[in-house]
Amino acid sequence: MTGNGLSEAIPPAYTEWVGSQIMTYLRRDELASVATDSSPSGGAS
Repeated sequence: MTGNGLSEAIPPAYTEWVGSQIMTYLRRDELASVATDSSPSGGAS
């Protein structure tokens, strides 16, 4: 790999960290939407 390629490479550990942060955010957002969509009466209005 050239020096230019090395300077633009993304380390695998950083990629894994970014991916885990995104998954945590998406799961939290999904749980929040499920919590606001449910109601004690089973969803019937």
